[in-house]
Amino acid sequence: MLDKKYPSNYWIRAFTDGSASEAVRDGGGGVYIEWPDNSSSKISIPTGKYSTNYKAEAEAPQEAAKVLVKSEATHHAKVVLLTDARSVLDELESTKCPEVNALAQAITTLSLIASKLDLQWIPGHVDIFGNDVAEKLAKESGMMEQIQHKPSYNEAKTLMNSALDCHWRQEHSQHNSKDAIHKRSRAEQITIFRLRTGHNRLKHHLFSRFRIGDGPNCPCGANHQDAKHVLQDCPLLDDARLKYWPEPREMNQKLYGSALQLGITAEFIYASDLTT
Repeated sequence: MLDKKYPSNYWIRAFTDGSASEAVRDGGGGVYIEWPDNSSSKISIPTGKYSTNYKAEAEAPQEAAKVLVKSEATHHAKVVLLTDARSVLDELESTKCPEVNALAQAITTLSLIASKLDLQWIPGHVDIFGNDVAEKLAKESGMMEQIQHKPSYNEAKTLMNSALDCHWRQEHSQHNSKDAIHKRSRAEQITIFRLRTGHNRLKHHLFSRFRIGDGPNCPCGANHQDAKHVLQDCPLLDDARLKYWPEPREMNQKLYGSALQLGITAEFIYASDLTT
């Protein structure tokens, strides 16, 4: 498709890519230019110690345009700038995004000397050789000596949000956004969470931790009344367990299984008049 629309023997093809470590620092841009005479150029540029992915993706085609403007081969030639950063191309059509003003100016200058200039989106990670080279160059650029610059308002917001998100993830290392518990009601989430952690109002926890009640044992007299005993073993709850789980279920399934399984567990607790 690319070779058909932009044959390399008639077009100057400039592949660009940008990336940043953890999307917010040590940014780099990569440019790989294929010339009609079968030669090529590789360009790597650091985009800043504090650089977003977006900034790096915008500076890469900007650098490509500057390099092409300086080349005599570009004069009256057909040129295409190729990138997998759709967001950058979309923002070029907007007049409300100062982050791409420099890129827009560089493209305008390039368009004045080229006979034809296209901006073309290409999908990433689909084995397009030029794009793969540009991606590699961008990653290498991130390891180069970086400059510090004053971030724009939007960049500052992105950097702050990323820092807050990173801090939250470090403080909540056990959090799993795909946990089915998030698909249950608030009341059910509380019930399941208390059963999981053991911090509940079953007799074992209340007596062992706070010395509340007459002891940790279940009214059945067989064992301590904790989550495992209630969900798996208590003979007083055999009929209820059979009703809610006609087929045997492991403890892990009842507390960490699908949203449906978690709902059944919560209903079992409510129906058994147990307070967790």
